[in-house]
Amino acid sequence: MALTVFIGPPGAGKSTEIIKLLRRAQRNGDRVALYLPDHEFLNCRPNVKPGGYMGCRTGGLSFPITKVVGVAELETILGAAQPRDLVVIDEVQYLGPSICPALIRAHHNDVNVVVGMPSQHQLIDLEKGGCTVVKPNHAQDVSEFDKLLETSPPFPGERRAYQPLFGLDLDFSYVREDCPQRLKIMLSACRIKMGFSSEVPAGKTYLDVGCCSGYFVEGMASAGFKSTGVDVQKVFFDIGRKLSTYRDSGTEYILENASDFSRREEKYDVISTFATIQWVMVQQGYEAGRQALINLMNRANDVFVLEMGYSSEDVYKGKIDVEIDREWTLSILKNEGAFGAVRGYWAGENGLWRDVFVAMR
Repeated sequence: MALTVFIGPPGAGKSTEIIKLLRRAQRNGDRVALYLPDHEFLNCRPNVKPGGYMGCRTGGLSFPITKVVGVAELETILGAAQPRDLVVIDEVQYLGPSICPALIRAHHNDVNVVVGMPSQHQLIDLEKGGCTVVKPNHAQDVSEFDKLLETSPPFPGERRAYQPLFGLDLDFSYVREDCPQRLKIMLSACRIKMGFSSEVPAGKTYLDVGCCSGYFVEGMASAGFKSTGVDVQKVFFDIGRKLSTYRDSGTEYILENASDFSRREEKYDVISTFATIQWVMVQQGYEAGRQALINLMNRANDVFVLEMGYSSEDVYKGKIDVEIDREWTLSILKNEGAFGAVRGYWAGENGLWRDVFVAMR
């Protein structure tokens, strides 16, 4: 197995590449662990602790720290590691040169060892032990996303977009500046229903129907869900797939309309559909939209999150045969969804643009 050493100046992309490596191995089912040294210079950082997270300059990309350790404990951990385990130690310079023999022994025992930021003396010893040195030099190029977003509906050709791209800071104004609030509501419901505080249980799945440019797909993937997005617009499909590759998030994007996709049988632990079902009603008729919504509700194992555009809004006025409002939405969730609890978060509160409904089994 490999002994890989990441070096380079601040901002070069070391942490980004290490986190992507950890997440990729975790998705493949490998045993992974991330350790940081127990050192006074690092301990003053609020995230350097068990339950803390290693972050990076790629927004929304992080990985939980397994433990903060000293040299003796890390030597024991490396000695007990199994072949094909991935053991990552960042900021290894703070452990001193005495840790190098244990790193090399683990490497020779077929453990995947990844080291971030060794001292010069450590690097010399590790190179003698057969390490591979990686020097990331990422100038994070987001120009392609910028161009795609500028061509996207509903404002093609303008520096204005419907929703932001998760983790990217682009020079656009957005209609839905409440995306972070809605993501927070959804994750809060998941924590309550699934009983976790920080780390999402392995294998939990999420689906967003009408995903637009993938904000919630990538946001839920960043939290630890295996995430899928569905949209009928090719430009949003393209943005989502490029964002998945850029973030190495393992997300999947499907190009299909909501009504057709709703008839599939696969279930997901969490399903959301934000301001999409009313468009099915406008384009295919009220009953088609109602049935698509019922189909999606029945495919949610744990949590279902719904936002409806109401028929009183100017863009939908006179285009839907039935009045769609707060009462209609609560009624269909309670009567057709077989949920144990339904809660509403109302437009105007905490920056929400529309009502958001959360239903739990």
